[in-house]
Amino acid sequence: MDMIFYLYLSILLITGTALWAIISIPKHYLFKAMYIPVVMSTVLLLYYTYNGILGYATKEDPPEIIKYVHHVTDKDTDTIFLLLMEPGVKEPRLYVLPWNEDLEEKLKGNKQAKGRNVIVYGKLKREMDVNATKQNKWIWYDMSPAELMPKDYNEDEDVETSENGIELIKEFESRRLVAYQDSVGVWTIGYGHTKTAYEGRLIIKNTADRLLAEDLAEAEKYIDTMVTVPLTQNQFDALVSWTFNLGSGNLAESTLLEKLNQGLYNEVPDEIRRWNKAGGEVLDGLVRRREAEAIMFAG
Repeated sequence: MDMIFYLYLSILLITGTALWAIISIPKHYLFKAMYIPVVMSTVLLLYYTYNGILGYATKEDPPEIIKYVHHVTDKDTDTIFLLLMEPGVKEPRLYVLPWNEDLEEKLKGNKQAKGRNVIVYGKLKREMDVNATKQNKWIWYDMSPAELMPKDYNEDEDVETSENGIELIKEFESRRLVAYQDSVGVWTIGYGHTKTAYEGRLIIKNTADRLLAEDLAEAEKYIDTMVTVPLTQNQFDALVSWTFNLGSGNLAESTLLEKLNQGLYNEVPDEIRRWNKAGGEVLDGLVRRREAEAIMFAG
């Protein structure tokens, strides 16, 4: 039986019980004044719980770009219940689509891919079905990571850290001409340079700039080598700043890189924000830096 029937039946029973209690119990005006809002809140809560969890009103068209989560086919009603996520939205939504053989086969392939930890993005479009009498059938089209890229991306350009990216690094690293130990005891000098820093070392401004250029080139090389999907200038700058601060080893082993190389651009900012600890403690400076990098990546 249709779940919407149970929804309306539940609301009817709750409302009927409330009216019976109000009418049958004389006086007790304070009780009634409190009981009525409670009943109304219960009815609304039931309705919105059904809407949010069971997917009421999901016969509407899916969004343009979607991520496959799961599906179930009801052969008795020729219906496919398809659980999808829209990029940038954290909660999945259930869609009810009429069954067709092509869609069923494609979704089976999606389910198998997901079982191998492959994240599948795609589009659902209506196409003319010569055998259909009432409506066109839905067809799933896979999307490559390149199709998820912003429109301002130019793959022919050799990307280097822009002035905005360099200023972001300088802002959080600060220029230090005398070697010092950072928050976890690593000797550092210039703009966050550690490779040749040691206790008692002194440098001049030009040396700080030269060390920064060398460290930037190294971070850029890691991004070029490890990232296998296209990047915009802002995305490249944010990742260089992140790698400059955390190192290539953390990048190589990170979920951030894994998701990025799967084309999950919208999930990268949250992965950037996760890296806000030093020595096991959350540091305000790292929280601010990760937030700035996340905003730059998404910009």
